Amino acid sequence: MLRVLLANFIVQVLPLLMIVAAVILILKARKGGPGSGFKHYMGLSLAAIPGGIIAYIFSGIVVAAIRKAGHFYSVPFGGYTIDNGPLVVSAVLWIALIFAMLAFLLRSRP
Repeated sequence: MLRVLLANFIVQVLPLLMIVAAVILILKARKGGPGSGFKHYMGLSLAAIPGGIIAYIFSGIVVAAIRKAGHFYSVPFGGYTIDNGPLVVSAVLWIALIFAMLAFLLRSRP
């Protein structure tokens, strides 16, 4: 029972908490003051982790559907293999891409 609750927390609640914390940090950083740059980039990081993982999963499902395959396709590395190395690198690339997009869209304007 504890394992089920922990799994549900990690999959459903934790990403939402990370996104809420990210929004709060980014809004506090907009006000300025000491440490505003750190708060801004910490907020972007907290938003990029669940956003990148969701984008990675979505892209794998879309590519598998386009290729008419019945299972997940790891984009850009890994393909149909089940090796952890390429899967982790692909997920990290998606997280970095989402971070870069958020940093560009939410950059400070003087």
